[in-house]
Amino acid sequence: NIGTSTDITAPQITNAAPTGTTATNTPTLTAKVLDLQSGVQLNSIVLALDGGVLVSSATGNMLSYYSPANDQAGGTISYPVESPLASGNHTAQVTVSHWGTAPANMVTTTLSWTFYVPY
Repeated sequence: NIGTSTDITAPQITNAAPTGTTATNTPTLTAKVLDLQSGVQLNSIVLALDGGVLVSSATGNMLSYYSPANDQAGGTISYPVESPLASGNHTAQVTVSHWGTAPANMVTTTLSWTFYVPY
């Protein structure tokens, strides 16, 4: 049930992209977040690139890059990188929490992945 206080499974992050070598130096960073038990805390979602936060409720832009908007069961974060990235490896990271408060070690999930820009 969405909104329950006990949630025995951590939120999931899947379909992270890009991976491997990108075809462009301005890729679109994407990841799907979901939690079908207590639901995703939308204000907990953070997308970072090389340590800098790109999308979060703190920056005020999270709902602009999350769809379907306001869906607590889950959705997709999609952020088109605007400034060309330097050639080399880059690390993206998504963090998400759910509404359940117990068990504490299942509240938040973070996924990091690396991709290579050849340009």
